[in-house]
Amino acid sequence: MYKPLFTLRFNQRTESHTFTRNECQEFFNFFADIEAHSNETNYNDLQDMKEHLLYYLAHQTRKVYLNAQFNANLLALNEKTALILVDYKMKILPKTAQETKSDWFSKKGWSLHSVLVYTTIPNSTKLQVQAFDNWSPDTRQDSWFTAFFLRH
Repeated sequence: MYKPLFTLRFNQRTESHTFTRNECQEFFNFFADIEAHSNETNYNDLQDMKEHLLYYLAHQTRKVYLNAQFNANLLALNEKTALILVDYKMKILPKTAQETKSDWFSKKGWSLHSVLVYTTIPNSTKLQVQAFDNWSPDTRQDSWFTAFFLRH
């Protein structure tokens, strides 16, 4: 039986950040300069662009952090541990790839859910990866879906 390397906790972080890097501050200065030199009719569009860019930058930051954590956990694997990666793919539609928006968000189609299990090969530095795919008519992909699939 494998023991987990770490446990994920879904807590909300409440610490405030009191330090801003100069490179990050340049982002906010850029938008402040544009706002100062544009008329009020563009204000909402500028705020919308700023929010989209912040979302993208946050996504990139999370991606770098999670990749580093993933690699660190792979390096920590030994013969008694396993790394389990659960990945929700997407809803597969039965007819075409170009469904209407209402069809895409409806309860049609089926879900693809994958789990990768990384283990080490005894007396080797190589990894063994096993993939488990689950195709399900349940398009919700909620906690019940995940628990059911992981149990099986």
